[in-house]
Amino acid sequence: MPGTKNSGRKKIFKNKKQVHFFIEQEEYDKLIEVMKNDGYNEFSRYMRAVVGRLLE
Repeated sequence: MPGTKNSGRKKIFKNKKQVHFFIEQEEYDKLIEVMKNDGYNEFSRYMRAVVGRLLE
């Protein structure tokens, strides 16, 4: 269903399992800062970058 409000999110949460990551305190602070200042799109982009580094 292209164009619906949640169409972009389905790809990320396809299997609906919760994943827990432990991140450094400064990365967490940066995430909170990004979320406050830049909104959800920037936050999710940064979050994927952080998780991508953890999975390497």
